[in-house]
Amino acid sequence: ELKNIIKNKVYSTSNFTHVRISIKYAVPSDAQKANKWIEDGYIKDVVEDLHYSSFSYSWSYNDAGTINIKMSFKF
Repeated sequence: ELKNIIKNKVYSTSNFTHVRISIKYAVPSDAQKANKWIEDGYIKDVVEDLHYSSFSYSWSYNDAGTINIKMSFKF
């Protein structure tokens, strides 16, 4: 689910050199799984077909079930 949310946000942003996403999970365990997925670096798989020269991201996660992601691309 998180993969689709990220991909849709990146591809729907007209100027996607900087993309911010905030996701509030109703179930904290789902947020924990999503956080682990990001922590393991799988977020790079979502944007691999964008042909960027560099990509960086940061994220925060809180116990209330919210994940905030910031991504930056250079082309």
